Amino acid sequence: MSRIPSYDIGDATTLYVDFTDADGVATNPTAVTLTITLPDATTVTKTTVQLTNPSVGRWEYVYTFTLAGNYVVNWAGTGAIVTAVTRRYYVRQAGEMPE
Repeated sequence: MSRIPSYDIGDATTLYVDFTDADGVATNPTAVTLTITLPDATTVTKTTVQLTNPSVGRWEYVYTFTLAGNYVVNWAGTGAIVTAVTRRYYVRQAGEMPE
């Protein structure tokens, strides 16, 4: 089991996803939606035009963590390929020691 990446409040990170087709070939979906669920259950949603696509299949968004707690990041691709990828992140309270 892999560890959940952890950050501090105020840290910025590049959230990313790599979309591939059934053969593992990097492929761009027709549309991409990024939904970030914050620890207080509010969401931030970004769509294709708000994301960067530096190479085929790779989509990115720079996000700054503003609240302590668990974040759920969901990437959804539709159109040319239909898939979803979910990742989790943890943001420490001020003064909390890293594990």
